[in-house]
Amino acid sequence: MEEFAAAEFVIPKGLAKGTLISWDTQPFARLLVRELDGGRWRRSAVLGCVQSGKSTIAYVLPTLYYAFECREPVIVFSPTQKINRDKFKDEILPAIMASRYRQHLPRDGSGSRGGWTEEIRLTNGGVLKFMSAGGGDENRSSYTARCVVGTEVDKMDVAGETSRETDPVSQIEARTGSFPEQLRRCHLECTVSVPEGCIWTEYQNGTASRIVCPCPHCGDWVTPEREHLVGWQDADSEIAARENAYFACPTCGKKLTEAERREMNRRAKLVHRGQSIDAEGNIVGDPPRTDTLGFRWNAFSNLFWGPSEIAAKEWAAKHATSGEEALERELCQFYWAVPWQSPDYDATPLDFHQVRRRFAYRRYTKGVVPEDTEQFAMAIDLGKRFCTWTLGACRKGCRRHIIEYKTFEVPSDSMEVKRALLLALEQFRDDVILEGWHCPDGEIRVPQVVFIDAGWNGDVVYEFCRQKKSGARFRPAIGYGLSQLFRRFRTYRKPPKTGTEVKLIGEEYHVLWVPSERLFRVDFNADNWKTQLFDGLRTPRGTEGAVEFYHSSDPNEHITVAKHYVAERPLKTFTPGVGSELRWYKEKDDNHYLDNGSNLLCAFHLLGARLIRSAEQPAAQKPPPAGRPFLTPDGRPYLLTDRE
Repeated sequence: MEEFAAAEFVIPKGLAKGTLISWDTQPFARLLVRELDGGRWRRSAVLGCVQSGKSTIAYVLPTLYYAFECREPVIVFSPTQKINRDKFKDEILPAIMASRYRQHLPRDGSGSRGGWTEEIRLTNGGVLKFMSAGGGDENRSSYTARCVVGTEVDKMDVAGETSRETDPVSQIEARTGSFPEQLRRCHLECTVSVPEGCIWTEYQNGTASRIVCPCPHCGDWVTPEREHLVGWQDADSEIAARENAYFACPTCGKKLTEAERREMNRRAKLVHRGQSIDAEGNIVGDPPRTDTLGFRWNAFSNLFWGPSEIAAKEWAAKHATSGEEALERELCQFYWAVPWQSPDYDATPLDFHQVRRRFAYRRYTKGVVPEDTEQFAMAIDLGKRFCTWTLGACRKGCRRHIIEYKTFEVPSDSMEVKRALLLALEQFRDDVILEGWHCPDGEIRVPQVVFIDAGWNGDVVYEFCRQKKSGARFRPAIGYGLSQLFRRFRTYRKPPKTGTEVKLIGEEYHVLWVPSERLFRVDFNADNWKTQLFDGLRTPRGTEGAVEFYHSSDPNEHITVAKHYVAERPLKTFTPGVGSELRWYKEKDDNHYLDNGSNLLCAFHLLGARLIRSAEQPAAQKPPPAGRPFLTPDGRPYLLTDRE
């Protein structure tokens, strides 16, 4: 097939119209064809992004190869005969007419003069037999062929109402049953739809292969995905998103130029499920025991698109105020070749539009600390290129007020990640945090405590918190919960009592001394504080327990943070032997401000904030001066100061 394509297959349309296929244009195509030529796989399930040549390589090329080079009947199928007719006229016929094989089209009768019929007999002995999912089973049971080629198969994976047999794809593939198994060929191609769809199921049950490319900076063989298109996330316009976007290596994080990206794809290799590849490019391990090649590529391997075009779509979806679900579906299916999953039903979902409209009183604009603030805290979430932070105040009546939120850059492109993170934290502390924020009366306030998420690169956080300049204010914190079950974290377990290491036990959190790091850490139940955050976002503004944002004249000011807040959804799940549990399901990758918000609520409680105050608990007092360490209720300074 590779030789046939290079010698006979003429591009019928587009910028390369009239030329023979060039493997350098879309290098993934050569990987696919070589796998099909290898003889190991008698079936293939191919999915990739749209407008990348998917139908040409995975549908038209095999059809022409079997019909003209092998000179044998080939069953070509799709959901309906109308789609078959359109596919023939728009894709198959132009490819035939552009090649020397046009002479083998019928000269008279059915299929002549470019016409379409369900069975086109070629003068070289080949046959194009078109089948569909429509009609009764007899329409798919009266013909045999060694090879079948199908497109848009996700619309054909369920048996029709008039069928007494299995689904149409299986029925059509059964038409190859009279040939020896090793000679049968079945090629399926489709844009991915949902996880339960035919093409994704076949891909996963097959080899689930991935394309790996060598990074020119670190040498690792990597597979860049959606999260590795960066630079556009903090852009203030679509134009800026286009200008700033680039792909980054998943391993070293270095920027990949377009020339480097193209060369990486030209040197790409295919690794099957269960296999790995070493630094020298040697593939290690046996392929899975299956006869189906599962082949997929995404936007990184589609050299028809540059990162700017993809970033423009991503930016538009991120900032959309309506039709967001449709845009997300388009990005998943058309650009990144992954199935789109609809959000699970939640009886009381948090509404994105209501969240972004939760403005505080006009007096409290961005960066202004309310004068009745009783607890003042900040939360920082670390990232490889950007760290996300949120500053909040807990006012009288336990009204939680978001004063400001933003990101600061990590110079990981110019130095090792850990060193870059430490430098970024030091600069942010010195230039921003310790400078403080103003109250309406002019008083300058500095956060009493700053929670820094130590779940990732915790050693950097510990080193930063041990610095003399950080003092008692900055504390490492780790959130645990059922939502982290598939990460390296465990569920939160509240200790039964204090002791040598556990020094304070609060509401779904505790403070413990970490001997190896010589400082204190706060461990907390992330799910509990996310739930309390959601409750606060549903509580009417201005009332006790409510969560609100600083005021802005721009009604779209809080779109980004609102989207982060609804990036996860709580659902009750029944587990045998355990019962009903509240689990948080991540629906989108951008959830950093959600983590900040839940961490803030835990910090407020640690500082003394209470929505419901117990009889023995004294009322909150005026917060200590900015430089004063926080003391526990009995006056001991072992929480926010070095150990005595």
